[in-house]
Amino acid sequence: MGIFNSIVSFISGPLNDFAWMYTFLPFAILGGAFLTVRNGGIQFTRFGHAMKNTVGKIFQKQEAGEGAVTPRQAVTTALSATVGTATSWVPLRPSPWAATVRCSGCGWRPWWA
Repeated sequence: MGIFNSIVSFISGPLNDFAWMYTFLPFAILGGAFLTVRNGGIQFTRFGHAMKNTVGKIFQKQEAGEGAVTPRQAVTTALSATVGTATSWVPLRPSPWAATVRCSGCGWRPWWA
């Protein structure tokens, strides 16, 4: 068990620090700067347009045609999917208390129960 603990402590300690501080973080910053320059800073120059067409359209009264979705319906669907994904969990293996667990508040027992 001693060799396993030393390997885990090395991976979660110095190797992790090196990977994040000297590899991932600089590449993320340089990549973001490169894409900002290459695209002309579109996230800054078109910010008003993006807000007007996303957040601004949520509060406008719109009628959806047959089979169409209004912006408000799209936002509420995305929000409910996000909340539902966060509240439903699936363990990797059955647990002793699985018979008492209810999935996502729907009342059905999970498949592993």
